[in-house]
Amino acid sequence: MKKILPPVLEELLLVKEMSIQIASAVEEQSSVSEEISRNVHNLP
Repeated sequence: MKKILPPVLEELLLVKEMSIQIASAVEEQSSVSEEISRNVHNLP
């Protein structure tokens, strides 16, 4: 069991890092979408 645990933990850390990157990308995309919406709304 001890031999299995470290690789599982490594994979969990990888998934955690991916989740953080995805969350960051989603936040950035949301910000850009809001800016586009504001710009379209302010068109003459």
